[in-house]
Amino acid sequence: MGFLQRLFGGASAPSQPERSDLRADEPAHGYRRLTQGRSLDVVGESNYRADIEFAVGCHPEGHHDVVDAVLIWEPTNPYDENAIAVQVAGRTFGYISRADAQRYRPVMEWCRDEGFLPIVRADVRGGGQQGDGSWMEFGIKLYIASPDRLLGRPEPPQPVPSRDHPWLGQLIAFTGDSRCAINGEKLDRVMSEVYARAAGMQVHERVTKKVQLLVDCDEQTVSGNQRKALEYGIPVVSEQEFWTTLGLTAERV
Repeated sequence: MGFLQRLFGGASAPSQPERSDLRADEPAHGYRRLTQGRSLDVVGESNYRADIEFAVGCHPEGHHDVVDAVLIWEPTNPYDENAIAVQVAGRTFGYISRADAQRYRPVMEWCRDEGFLPIVRADVRGGGQQGDGSWMEFGIKLYIASPDRLLGRPEPPQPVPSRDHPWLGQLIAFTGDSRCAINGEKLDRVMSEVYARAAGMQVHERVTKKVQLLVDCDEQTVSGNQRKALEYGIPVVSEQEFWTTLGLTAERV
């Protein structure tokens, strides 16, 4: 079992009665929780703010909610026959991206044929009121295993970072959102930290005087973490250089 599989896991709900004649537009007989895995971004949240607030509330201080989301395949969607809606409490929160929906279509077909609707973990962030009175947009991520893992197919081997690098054993921090993909998968903060720990480093959520390296994922802006790193004399390395030094091929996205 690889380090990714050790990190992520999830239990399935009791299996539902088998039924192979269920159409995609028919209601299923039950629900089943899918195994957790890497995060997927939900898109289009701004179009569903009223539905999101109906389900999780409207809190000026913002949200940090973990909820169960149901994935609804929409094969008759006029814009994309692979479209997968994300619903919570019967309200649409957005959609899986077009590329991810294409990847997960076999999973949705499997769910349809087994006669259940899939449930996944969803993290709801943001949505609070800012100092100028405006409201932040919501950001939603799903945590779901890869299609190959869910369907019981062999998965391509994950790249393993090298430990032959100058930061072995150091405490590091990341700043900004990743602009890279490894092995065809866009990185998020969770996966960036997984690779860093696999390469023998510790990761801190922000820059302090104890941090020994800052990985800059957004070279176009100067973050508070970058200012602190300069103030404390902490070395700063670009994200792509960081991954290359760890022996990983990172593509800009």
